[in-house]
Amino acid sequence: MEEPAKSVIAGMSVTDIHYDAAIILLRKRFRKIEVIQRAHIYHLMNLAPVYNEKNISLLGALHDQIEVHFRGLEAQGVDMSTYSSIVVPVLMEDPGIRQVQHD
Repeated sequence: MEEPAKSVIAGMSVTDIHYDAAIILLRKRFRKIEVIQRAHIYHLMNLAPVYNEKNISLLGALHDQIEVHFRGLEAQGVDMSTYSSIVVPVLMEDPGIRQVQHD
């Protein structure tokens, strides 16, 4: 374990009894749920578009990135219906349209 997490549980002996207490302390200190959720949404909304539907490797990489953030949100207990109606259309829109709208 590295700093600063190491200092959070400093002084606790490494036993089964202290394991749960250490996890609780670490979660209180570092688990910023709203920040994590916003980061996943931000990254989904800003993924680089794939312009060539025949580029299988880029499409696969895009799919993997989307899955990472969807799984991350699911792990945070976020219901897909709360963000998919916004995120999915943005992911599916023509990248050229997005450029025109934001310029």
